[in-house]
Order: sequence, then structure tokens, then C-alpha cells
Amino acid sequence: MKKVFTIFCVFLFFGTYLQAQQTITASGYSFKVPAGWEASTAEGAYFLTSEFNKGFIMVGNDALASKDKIRQDLLTPYNDGNVMLQSTGVIDDYTANILGSKVTGSMQGVNCEAYLVNIIVPDVTLVNVMAIVEAESYSDFYKQMALEISQSVSKVSTSSTNKNVFSGNSNTNSGGNLGNAANKFTGRRIASISTNGEYAREKEVIDFCSNGTFSIYSFSGYSVGTAADMGEANQSGYWKFNGSGNSYTLTLTTADGNTGDIPVKTFIDKYGDEMFAIGGKNYGYYGEAKNCY
Repeated sequence: MKKVFTIFCVFLFFGTYLQAQQTITASGYSFKVPAGWEASTAEGAYFLTSEFNKGFIMVGNDALASKDKIRQDLLTPYNDGNVMLQSTGVIDDYTANILGSKVTGSMQGVNCEAYLVNIIVPDVTLVNVMAIVEAESYSDFYKQMALEISQSVSKVSTSSTNKNVFSGNSNTNSGGNLGNAANKFTGRRIASISTNGEYAREKEVIDFCSNGTFSIYSFSGYSVGTAADMGEANQSGYWKFNGSGNSYTLTLTTADGNTGDIPVKTFIDKYGDEMFAIGGKNYGYYGEAKNCY
């Protein structure tokens, strides 16, 4: 049980970035993100949250092990001082390659319950899926989410590269008054997400609409007891990009007429995804712009 819980530490100290697709290809395996959930990634692990459902889902992997060893690990309590979790003692044996168990404990002093599933990907890896929420909000829904993801896990070639980026229609806008970098951003949504040692979650989403307007949404304070609702836009107005190569300038003009220029750098992360460094945060593509006016 220890490895899947140590994934939490990854998200406490590393920034993570949203991915827009519904299928994620990792090292040696792939899985589908359930409808209504969004995924971020750090150090090869994945963190799924929902705007409507409390709690979150962790997906990671470990070295291959026998079912007997998996059972032993599931029954071994985990305690690092901030996270204390253990199986209820009942192991559900689903298939030749899938085991699961309900888990109880606490996280940063908040009582929580979870369902943990271990999936053997033959000759490749062991995948761990855990759906967790505050104890009073737990229901079979979280068990079903963990099982839905586990049943979608498939073996992929270890030579495959991770290209978890938005793959919608390409934008044919030639730029116009939006700037000569408009084809990179027009009609797109980008997003940034991070977590910290209090299990708080900070998220910012920017919509670049094809009519030249923008909207920025942000929130913080995520935990096992809350959902990931963005709320209302906290800034809007008109946008323009200029630049080429990997260096751009983003000009935002707010509704009250204030204008500011922000430097933008593009880079490729270690998963092969195109990212954007804007105002001290790193953003990734997150589908089509949704809130245009």
C-alpha cells in the first residue's frame, strides 16, 4: 500500500498541469479519464479532480508484484504523520489481474475514506487507482469511479511517448487584429494547477476566444472535502499575442480599459507536451475556449 500513498508527496512538492484529453498514455499503460473529471500530472503519476464531486482520484504505478504480495501490501497500514490510511481488511478479488479494497484513515487531520484498486499489467507494471474523499461524503460512487478507471487500463508499448494534449480542430485564423501568434491561441483554453502541503489546490484557466475576448477563472482551497468549482470569471476583456519562435508578448486590455503586456515563453515538458510560461505560472492546453461573449 505504501507506494500509492507516497504519490501524494509528489503532488505536495511538484507543480502539476492539466491535460485535456479523455485517454492518458503513461509509461507502459493507458487509462481513460471518467467524464466530468480532469487530470493533472507530476513525476509520472496522475491526479484527477471534478468540478462537481468532492475528493480526488490518484493514478500511479509500481513494480510488478504477485497477487499474494499485493494482498500483503494492501493490508499494511501507511502512516507518514500527515497521511494515515489502512485497508478495512476485506480484499475484493475481481479478475486474475485486479484486486481492490476499501481504505479508511485521515489526511492532514481530516477523516477520509477511499477505494483502492491494484491492476496488474502483465509483463509491464502494477497500476494503482485510489478514489478518496472526506469520510462523511464517501459512497459507492467513489468505488465505481476507481473500478471504471481500472477496467479501462490497457497495456501499451513502452516505446510510446506521452502526448497528452488537446487534439481538437486546428485553428485556421491567420491572426488579424489578434496578433501574428493568434493561430496558437485563438479559440483555445489553457490552464495551470498546483497543490501544496495543506492539500490546497490552486487552479487558473484562461479562455482565448476567437472574437478577441478573454476570460480568466481561478480558485484555491481544494481538499478531500471540496469539489473543484471554478466559480465566476475574475477578469475579462480583450487579448492580443505578438511574437514568434518560443517568445511572445500577451497584451490584455480589461473591460475598464487598463492594458498590460506579459511575456510568454513556450517550452516542451518532459512528457512531450507544449507548455506556456506566463506570469510565473506554467500552463498547458485544456481544450476549446468555453466562455466567450
